[in-house]
Amino acid sequence: TARQGALGGTVISPSTDSRNQYGFLLINSTFTAEAGTPDNSIDLGRAWDEGIANLAAYTVAVGNGVFPNGQGLIRDSIIGAHIQTPGGYTCGHKGRMG
Repeated sequence: TARQGALGGTVISPSTDSRNQYGFLLINSTFTAEAGTPDNSIDLGRAWDEGIANLAAYTVAVGNGVFPNGQGLIRDSIIGAHIQTPGGYTCGHKGRMG
């Protein structure tokens, strides 16, 4: 449940090793918020990039055994109006990887 007046936030930010076949699975869940929480104010999920600043840094991290950006799947769930609509999602590192 999102707290009223909270300024944004993210429901899930998986940081499991990306080589792992499995990540987080949220199933048969209901995502709710307190009355007064603004619509489209909470991200459903985002990448956890371990602070990777660019592609070169990602390559170094992998070389050191750090494999950021795990998986998350939400299925068969009810998502309240406080969750951002699909058009609002971007990768956490999108602007830094080019």
